[in-house]
Amino acid sequence: MNKTELEDMNRVAGNGENCIEFLRNAPVATVAFSQGKYVTKIKRLAESHPDECVIVDENYDGSIVAHVPTKWIKISPPKQVSDEFREQASQRFKEMHETGQLKKKKKKRSK
Repeated sequence: MNKTELEDMNRVAGNGENCIEFLRNAPVATVAFSQGKYVTKIKRLAESHPDECVIVDENYDGSIVAHVPTKWIKISPPKQVSDEFREQASQRFKEMHETGQLKKKKKKRSK
């Protein structure tokens, strides 16, 4: 690979392209992610659902291509909550923390 080809690949990789592709009525969608949180999510889904989520390729730049059920594809706007609701939830969380009702979850480290 020459210097120009490598520079082009790095330029594309640096843009962080994410893509979801599927045909109407198709049972499987192809997803490609370079954004870390989605790469991690796909890897975890592949571990927990190996028959449904299949990693097709992991690229040199850390991006990933996988096949997932089309039924998993969902577009939804973020939930809108008022400042009052957010404050009440914060108070409930603090009370639960103080009374020991919340236990810290240990994060699993991937190897």
